[in-house]
Amino acid sequence: MPLLEREGLLDELGTRLRAAVGGRGSLVLLGAEAGAGKTAVVTEFGHRHGQRAHVLFGGCDPLTTPRPLSPLVDIAVDPRSHLSATFAASAEPYELFTAIQRRMADSDVPLVLVIEDVHWADEGTLDFLRFIGRRIAGLPSLVVATYRDDEVGPRHPARPVIGELTARPSVRLLSVPPLSLEAVTELAGGDAARAARVHRATDGNAFYVTEVLASGEEVPRTVREAVLARAARLGDSARRVVEVVATAPRSLELTVALEVAQAEPSAADEAVAAGVLLAERGHLRFRHELARGAIEAVTPLGRQFAWHRAMVDLLQRSQPDDLARLAHHAARAHAWDLFVRFAPLAARQAAERGAHREAAQFLRLALEREQHLDRPTAAALWAELAYELHVLDLHAEALTASERAVGLRRELGDPEELALALGQLGHARFRAGLDDQVAGPIGECLKLLRDLPDSLAKARAYDQAAMVSMLQRHYRPAVAAAEAALEMARRLGDARLEGRTMIMLGTTEIVMGDARRAVGLLREAHGIGERVGAPDVSRLATWMLGSGAGEARLYDEAEEALAAMVASASDTDDDSALAYGVAWRARVAFERGAYDEAVRLADRVPPRPGHGIIGPITALGAKGRTMVRRGEAGAEEVLRQALAVSPRAAMQYLWSPYCGLAELAWLEGREAEIPELLAPVMPQVTDADSPWARGEVSLWSWQAGAMAEPLPGSAEPFAALVRGDWRRSARLWGEIGCPYERAFALAHGDEDAMREALVEFRRLGAAPAAARLAARMRQLGLSHLPRGPRRVTRRNPAQLTPRQVEVLELMVAGLTNAEIAQRLDITEKTAEHHVSAVLAKLGAPNRARAVATAVGLGLVPGGEDLPPASS
Repeated sequence: MPLLEREGLLDELGTRLRAAVGGRGSLVLLGAEAGAGKTAVVTEFGHRHGQRAHVLFGGCDPLTTPRPLSPLVDIAVDPRSHLSATFAASAEPYELFTAIQRRMADSDVPLVLVIEDVHWADEGTLDFLRFIGRRIAGLPSLVVATYRDDEVGPRHPARPVIGELTARPSVRLLSVPPLSLEAVTELAGGDAARAARVHRATDGNAFYVTEVLASGEEVPRTVREAVLARAARLGDSARRVVEVVATAPRSLELTVALEVAQAEPSAADEAVAAGVLLAERGHLRFRHELARGAIEAVTPLGRQFAWHRAMVDLLQRSQPDDLARLAHHAARAHAWDLFVRFAPLAARQAAERGAHREAAQFLRLALEREQHLDRPTAAALWAELAYELHVLDLHAEALTASERAVGLRRELGDPEELALALGQLGHARFRAGLDDQVAGPIGECLKLLRDLPDSLAKARAYDQAAMVSMLQRHYRPAVAAAEAALEMARRLGDARLEGRTMIMLGTTEIVMGDARRAVGLLREAHGIGERVGAPDVSRLATWMLGSGAGEARLYDEAEEALAAMVASASDTDDDSALAYGVAWRARVAFERGAYDEAVRLADRVPPRPGHGIIGPITALGAKGRTMVRRGEAGAEEVLRQALAVSPRAAMQYLWSPYCGLAELAWLEGREAEIPELLAPVMPQVTDADSPWARGEVSLWSWQAGAMAEPLPGSAEPFAALVRGDWRRSARLWGEIGCPYERAFALAHGDEDAMREALVEFRRLGAAPAAARLAARMRQLGLSHLPRGPRRVTRRNPAQLTPRQVEVLELMVAGLTNAEIAQRLDITEKTAEHHVSAVLAKLGAPNRARAVATAVGLGLVPGGEDLPPASS
């Protein structure tokens, strides 16, 4: 039938192809309901422009669980791609992505990639769409991705990708509309009455309209009846071919279909001639998935089982590496003994291609048939599932899987495997926020290991235990386990494990021990990863050096590693690593007093589904703390937003935002609230060996009068100030490169030190700290304080009256209502009235918050250039 009312879409695609020829590529997302005619549009586009462009098609699979990167494998099979199926099936995802990108950039003839049915896409294919969508603007190519927009809801995995891509100028969202009554009338040969009935029954859905008109029926009650009416005219042999093709989502090789159906080629010709099947490039397929489903639904179950079982037998001989397909047909044949054999293999294949969601799904399905597995295999699969779920940030389910693995390992009685499972369980509990339940499995793991002979499995178990202890910031057990694993890995000659355990040891040292030694260990681990071809080891070493050196305030090393981490993550579209790297750059900028840079970087890392939690927590913490020090409105809300990203996150992610809240309370004169503000994180800090966390909570607790001595093991710059040695503290902060902390230490010194601190606070734009210090200096009777910037009350965004501005300035200077009344020669009650009006206009609940807000908004200077409080 002719293609009607699609010229506008075809013109738009043609325009974009011409722009691509000129070097301005684009990605088109073509959405519509099932049967609307998306495939017809892209097929017609391919026919029209096949002479001026290479139009390459790839489709996603509606298999039980999709094959990883299936559309890209389809595209690679086309010789015009200059790739190969072997390469596409074996290459690392990023390697395949960049190969396609290079091909698109270098091709003499424009490439058009058509990726159909993205609503069925695996995780790797969605990653490719994100990858190419970010780069398409500079490529002389066009990408068209079709999807059922009524199936991609808010929780669908493709929704975040579509949402991200449509914000880009080079990405266009198009929709295939239903056919009008006029179009249906034309298709019905001008029979207006029949056309009206068909249009009313089908709502203009192109596939339904076509099937109903082709069936010869007046108006079948359902599209299934229309499809079956066509198939009913076929002979037995052709009918068998149709049933076999219906077992294969998307399409089936002609030779496979004929062999399974035990039919001659003429049977396929008959089905094609009747319009039931289409023949394309050696494959048979239905015109639409709806038609395939209709045939499958009326095929008796016994025949379906037989066809699927025959497919399994044939594929095992002819395509044994197509594991997702084998698992699909085994499941449909209810051949569970085969399914539990293929599904785990398909899971590993998917994980290798970056499709972790599909890997987890294969494992879940296999474990649903656990009665067909022997117990050692089941235990191993539960452990594999737990790992994949960790990658997907599904920690509650990962914990359940880990517990199941431990239970089975206990029954089996293999101490080495049980030790590994216990190490994993400890990690799972930590990631699930159950810090207080980690010690049990880790302790039992280490106890078991002591009595076992050395082996790589034992080394891996030690490495696992070291990682958990490092994440919990427990120094001695982490070092002991890491050194045991490292010695064993070296002696047994496993360089990859050596590199990994060196990372655990280096990270432990950098955040809790000898940071300088740690830098060498992490760099050596990075080199091992490069030498043995283990890029994941090198990337992890860079990650740990960047964040670890940041936590240890070794800023030069941190910035170098974080820059490399961000560059690598940008190249590979590793959004989680990119977010964490940028977030840590924001935190380093904050600690070094580069406040504009800190906010700019932090704003690049908003909480987003699928991108992990630690990046947003770190970024929001850095931004919130910057706002606190600048006296900006909304700082508390940003810090609480950071904590709300994951309230049960580990201590190392949470202590800085909590200390930000404590600092805000101190700046606003609410010191009494500080112990309560720090209470949620204090037990974790005191239980851990993190010197920087211990140091800062000690500082704010001391400022609140709740602690007389620093916690043991506190970082010396903090501890020195708490002990009263402000000179040493200021010197150490100066050497580290933290100007605000240095000024803070000086503010606790003599008159000269305080004057220097005041100048430094003012230079940094730390108005609340400057105001508080100026008030204190004034209380001490010091005069001729360094002047701050000129007043900017002319802007007066709070619409204060001149008298209210005068009152506000005296509030900033620390005067009471009685003192304000005396200074302005008004009654105390009038002064109280003015103060209340100022609080209301600034939206402040108390005087301290009003002062911070006013200084932050620039309504008044920081207080240091005001006249003395007493004359």
